[in-house]
Amino acid sequence: MKYFILVISIFGICACVTTYPSIRDIDSFDSKDQEIIFGMISTLQSSLNSRDVDQWFALYSDDAIITYIKNRPTPKNEVVTSIRKQDLRNWKFKIEDVKIIDSKIDQDSAVVKTILKMNTGGSVKNQPETYYFSKKAGKWLIDKETNP
Repeated sequence: MKYFILVISIFGICACVTTYPSIRDIDSFDSKDQEIIFGMISTLQSSLNSRDVDQWFALYSDDAIITYIKNRPTPKNEVVTSIRKQDLRNWKFKIEDVKIIDSKIDQDSAVVKTILKMNTGGSVKNQPETYYFSKKAGKWLIDKETNP
């Protein structure tokens, strides 16, 4: 009887675990804005993996705040300066997947919560990231990025 209860408990816990969609598996969108924003997140993933700094930072507004230096909110210009001084071939990570946890998209602002599956060479970990977007002159850009 104890084993039966244990098996049922484990099954119940597993059944309650929420699975989130992978950005690469999403093929229908609630709006054109959602399609654009999710596309930007996909581009962010590919530009980081290919170390394409120009494509990466083009996704952010000029006054964006990025969680970067010592895991603290850092102005985009400081992040760009720091990145440009580095040999990016030494970066030992790859974003294997991006899961969309939640999104709220309004007419001129949006918030998208994600989990990045990061392979750091020695381990794979899930890194939560939240992106804050604004739409200015018809163009979406990331204004802020946090990783709580």
